[in-house]
Amino acid sequence: INHFINWLACIVQHRTRTGTAWVWQGTQGTGKGVLMHSILSPILGEANVVSKRMEELESEFTGFMENKFIVFIDEIESGKSLYHSRITAKLKNLIVEPLISIRRMHTLPYMAPNFSNMIFASNKPAPIEVAPDDRRFNVGPYQNSPIMLTSKEVDIDIPAELPDFFQFLMAYNADQDIARKPLVSSARQTLITISRTAIDLIADAILDGDLAFLWDHLPTQTITNPLLNLKYQPFKQLMI
Repeated sequence: INHFINWLACIVQHRTRTGTAWVWQGTQGTGKGVLMHSILSPILGEANVVSKRMEELESEFTGFMENKFIVFIDEIESGKSLYHSRITAKLKNLIVEPLISIRRMHTLPYMAPNFSNMIFASNKPAPIEVAPDDRRFNVGPYQNSPIMLTSKEVDIDIPAELPDFFQFLMAYNADQDIARKPLVSSARQTLITISRTAIDLIADAILDGDLAFLWDHLPTQTITNPLLNLKYQPFKQLMI
């Protein structure tokens, strides 16, 4: 929570990109939309934030990012789109680039300063691929329990508290160096692990000298295929 508050305070105070993004994950009703539309949008100004769905990012147009402090990507899901790898690679690049190419329909592209800070939200437990050497993503823990907010809390109580919250953020001792570094957490490590393929995990074990991992994953049943067994026996003897 403190890491997110510091990240948000840096945006409110300095009005520029932090160089890192957030991944929010949880079942429906855990407050992802409320935090975006009822808190962040009013604080930063409706004109300074934008919300997009994953499938809307398949085009080459990037005009939606110009002069935005928050870019909210909703319903992101790893592997859901045929262009997922290309889209996520583009978004990862946009998180850190000081200048971005703005492409609009029927106009020539032009370069513009990048103020954007991205938030990825998903109901899925594996919304985005995070590499082991990643320096961009903060990951919130997956939330299993919905937040039971009443209409009064959403429509009256939260708006009434926004001025105080804004003053709190403005007075916060915001540290841009901390905001620029992703938070090391178990939730982030889980996404890193999920993002690794079986070949990646085997290669990691070999590189790390993790013989226990390789031993634990030896087949427990007899291999009946003669060709596979011919290749397997020398490996088993090596493990022994």
